[in-house]
Amino acid sequence: MEISVKKYIIVAAFDKAFGVAARTTAVPAFQNVLFSVKNEGTTISGGDGEVHTVVAVEQIEVNEEGKVLIPPKIHDIVKLCPDADINIKTENGVIIVECEQTVWNIRQEYLEYPSLDVGEAEEAVLIPKLDLSKALQRCKPAIDSQNIRMMYSYIQVADNKMRATDGSKFHQVDFPYRIDGLIPTKAVNEILKYIKSMAVEEVFVSQTDRHYVFGFDSDRLIVTKHAVEYPDVEGSMLKPAMKNNCRLALDKKLFIDAVKRVALTADTDTNYMVCRLSEDLLNLLTVDKYGNSSSEVVDVYWSGGEIEIGINHNYLMDMLSVLTNNEVVIFLGNADKNTPSTLCFHDDNFIGVLVQLRPDLSAVSRGSKRVASSNTAERVPSKKVSAKSTLPVVSSALMQFGTELNPEDLIANV
Repeated sequence: MEISVKKYIIVAAFDKAFGVAARTTAVPAFQNVLFSVKNEGTTISGGDGEVHTVVAVEQIEVNEEGKVLIPPKIHDIVKLCPDADINIKTENGVIIVECEQTVWNIRQEYLEYPSLDVGEAEEAVLIPKLDLSKALQRCKPAIDSQNIRMMYSYIQVADNKMRATDGSKFHQVDFPYRIDGLIPTKAVNEILKYIKSMAVEEVFVSQTDRHYVFGFDSDRLIVTKHAVEYPDVEGSMLKPAMKNNCRLALDKKLFIDAVKRVALTADTDTNYMVCRLSEDLLNLLTVDKYGNSSSEVVDVYWSGGEIEIGINHNYLMDMLSVLTNNEVVIFLGNADKNTPSTLCFHDDNFIGVLVQLRPDLSAVSRGSKRVASSNTAERVPSKKVSAKSTLPVVSSALMQFGTELNPEDLIANV
């Protein structure tokens, strides 16, 4: 195999392919990308066994056809080359890269790339790229990004809807296109990157028995189908939330700014924010484990009675970030200490549900107790043991076990 190509062309193609290639894997060959050189069309393929991309390389001079597995080191090399023509060829298991006065000889680590049998695809569906991008971006914040529970690490597309959840928050948008299935988190990120960089206005989507195929002009993104049973979030979260009948409405910008300010003193372990609603007023409150606190009152429209709810302020900001209207509209149910109401957000072609945090996680209700514990720690030097020797011990123990421990009990055992 031997080719000559401009630096910017090969770097852009390698960036796409290595961006999808595996970093660590049980199949080491997936850390490489497959360079397939043909006169009728050259491609670079990379993947991790779940998500694969096939990048078309144009404006390339083919001197000899062939295939070669390109290791990550070649990617690093071409990025450091000057802006000039780069020649790449193979001889006796060695990849030779030449650019101006520099020559690199890199041994091929693997000779075979795992085959990807995509199969026969059904008729493609054309989707405007802005519609696909907007729907994915509005659902993405609700995915379980930590992959703690695999069934929550997908976006589901079904019944002309796109939805995602992590069990604590739920985002759903209208998506009137004829595709159904589960899109894993990595594929979502790659689709959004492609859409951002592509010039064409439509994405084509088709599927085979085992894969989804997304087409971006001449490039392809191939996503393996997973036999995962997606949770019935419509029945467990959406339908109960749709019964909420107490309406809260307020200006989105004012709400976001207030949440940002009050969140500065939220407990970093729980991100707990208290929202106290009364007639046309919303009082936001936070207290951290050290007794620092803040509150802010926001003018609102509220159709219910006095109620206090507790939410994760990060989840709330995720929800607010995908709303398009200037007015935030939230429906809550009647207050019930045993089953706290969810928050149901309504926006253009969007419904979101946010689950309340347990009241016992609130530092607001425990703030005075925690401050008292801190004050007790400050009185430790009055004991018979010297302050110099005990304070580090107490401080270390409190950091490790929490401020609910009695510092005097700790010193008694020093």
